[in-house]
Amino acid sequence: MTNDLVSVIIPFYKTNAAAFNECIKSVTDQSYRNIEIIVIDDGSGTESDALLNDICSKDRRIVLNRQERNKGLSSARNIGIQLSNGEYIVFIDSDDTLNSKAIEYMMQVKTNSGAQIVIGGLKIVGEYGHDKDNIGALDYELFSTREGLRRMVSNYGFGSTACGRLMDKSLWREVHFIEGILHEDMATMWEVFEESAQIAWIKNDLYYYFQGGESAIHKETVSEKFINDFIFALNRRNHGIEKKFGNLDWSLAFSYLMNCPNIYMYCSKMNPSSEAGKYKKILKNLFDENYHNGLRFKNIQIKKRIKIYLFKIAPEMYCKLYESKRRILGLRN
Repeated sequence: MTNDLVSVIIPFYKTNAAAFNECIKSVTDQSYRNIEIIVIDDGSGTESDALLNDICSKDRRIVLNRQERNKGLSSARNIGIQLSNGEYIVFIDSDDTLNSKAIEYMMQVKTNSGAQIVIGGLKIVGEYGHDKDNIGALDYELFSTREGLRRMVSNYGFGSTACGRLMDKSLWREVHFIEGILHEDMATMWEVFEESAQIAWIKNDLYYYFQGGESAIHKETVSEKFINDFIFALNRRNHGIEKKFGNLDWSLAFSYLMNCPNIYMYCSKMNPSSEAGKYKKILKNLFDENYHNGLRFKNIQIKKRIKIYLFKIAPEMYCKLYESKRRILGLRN
């Protein structure tokens, strides 16, 4: 395994102190030591100064960059890429954590396979302090560009998130996150995949996605922008991929059958609620347009088929059943 420099980019915007401390600690405690940690303060204001100065002064590998005003996650990541000196880039959100062997495992797979993107397994957690080290022997698969894209759009093992992935910095020469939009990962990561000849997926849980706080996706109300940007990102990704790779065994159509019902449910939280009907109609039309071709995707599990059929017949009933299930399981909507 090589000992090349890895740049870990962490955008920060008014993150809870305990969560940010856990995040930084999980990075500084990495078994792979040759890293630089670039924290981009995205205009948090003076109230975050003490927290940032304290935590970021604990390790000489941390570089703190402050932006005068909040420009959003895309801008912060783009700045991090520009400032990075490493051969490889890893993104992590400021309230998430890494397994202590995450970068070591990803670098090992990178060395063994030559993949330009190495994806770590992602686990959703609701609290910190869980056992992050007992992850077993390294287990991974290697995919072509086409198969990696097919799995990404169908969420078959991994999705479109940018976090928890070791990527060659060279992949970002012509690609950047679109600034000013939400759902920036879906809108952008497919372009990075297209630049990569091989993609490796590690099945071990290396990235811990924290769902204990409030994020743009889990607010009590959602904006028209949230819905509109999702539709934009989904269409941009799918249309962009289709131009070069075709329908990817109908996985692109299938992705509409999975994504449209999920975002349809958020329309009920829209503020103002008067726009909900308009966006529900747009999403249902996208679903119906892709319904028959989406069902041709061969990897559809029985549970997903049932969800698709239910949404097709009774979308409002689908939403009520889904929300009831999440309440019973104690999950956030």
